[in-house]
Order: sequence, then C-alpha cells, then structure tokens
Amino acid sequence: MIMKVWLRHFVKQKNFPWRVHNDIRIYRYKAWAQHINDGVAFNKRASGDSLLYYDKAIEEYKKSVVIWPDTSLTYFLSCASVSRKG
Repeated sequence: MIMKVWLRHFVKQKNFPWRVHNDIRIYRYKAWAQHINDGVAFNKRASGDSLLYYDKAIEEYKKSVVIWPDTSLTYFLSCASVSRKG
C-alpha cells in the first residue's frame, strides 16, 4: 500500500533533479528484484502438496508488478506460478 502511494507521488513530480531520479530508479529496481527473488524462492519450495507457496509466490510477483510494471520477466514468472498451481 505504501509503495502504491509512493509511486503515485513519484509520477506526479516530474521536475526532480536528475540525482533524485536516479536514486528513485535504483530504489525501485532493488525493491522489484527483492520481490522477484522472494517469489522465485517460494516457487522452489512449492510442490503438488504445498500449493500455499504458489500463492505466496504470486503475491510477491503482484508486488513487483506494482513497483515496475514494464518488465516481461515479472509477468512470465507470475503466469508460470499460476500455471503450476493449476
């Protein structure tokens, strides 16, 4: 929730100095990568008997979509988790 509010304010502010834009871009990338890595870790732990980990992986991928919606990797991994879950 906080990330959505933060992104909304970021999009409205176009006249930041370049240094701030770069810092925000780096922060977004790190947060996106953290959620992707968490989702992959949950996928590795999931099996046919433990579908709960697929749900957790999908939630992590949804968070990464909010942070950086332009990446195809996020959608690919999310669709793979939904497909494996069945």
